[in-house]
Amino acid sequence: MQKLSRAQRWKAINRREKDGERHQNKNKKKTKMNARVVAVVMLMEVLFMGAAIDALNVCGVSSTDLLKCLPAVTPPSPSEPSKECCSAVDLVDLKCLCAFKSSPLLPALQIDPDLALQLPAKCKLGKTVPC
Repeated sequence: MQKLSRAQRWKAINRREKDGERHQNKNKKKTKMNARVVAVVMLMEVLFMGAAIDALNVCGVSSTDLLKCLPAVTPPSPSEPSKECCSAVDLVDLKCLCAFKSSPLLPALQIDPDLALQLPAKCKLGKTVPC
């Protein structure tokens, strides 16, 4: 085996370091690409989910109508329910709505279940929530 001179050893070390840097840069580029792909997939899922939500009925009322109540049930400072919201709440099966009280779905959508159950009273509908 041939001995390398000091200069040749330094060249070899520098070459290995540069190869390592190139490898790291390739990994960074792959990671950025993967992050972009994940973001695009998530955006598509949200869009498809939005289309599915439009088609849903929740306790007898379309989810589109119920979304009009979102400002009134979103903490920390909910607004008063709008006329459109109250019209939707008037049609809701309140017993069915009770099933969502302890569901993780509402908090995941940033909806306070207690605020949601207060809507019939806030809308002065004369209905009591049975739960």
